[in-house]
Amino acid sequence: MNYPDEFKKLAFDVLTADILGIRSLEGIRDHILKGLKPQQRQRLELYLMETLDGHMSDKEINALWDKTGTDVMFHRPAAARNFLLKVQDWLAESDKPL
Repeated sequence: MNYPDEFKKLAFDVLTADILGIRSLEGIRDHILKGLKPQQRQRLELYLMETLDGHMSDKEINALWDKTGTDVMFHRPAAARNFLLKVQDWLAESDKPL
């Protein structure tokens, strides 16, 4: 399965957050979201909806994440899915008007 550039950007933003020592979920969220333009957010949100709709196993989602080429790895079976669901929530929340 191919993924959009925004998915790879997400993976590298997570890696960058780790390198910068950002450890809190709020800090990681802010780091990821600040680098996305509205169109990129929309494409990533759509891609995550399609990817996380239940047709892919946790193993397939981990393999998809591993293809991004970052050193960020998820060691528990559902960890990548859970993280991507969290990112999906962040994107949905950031779309809401204040």
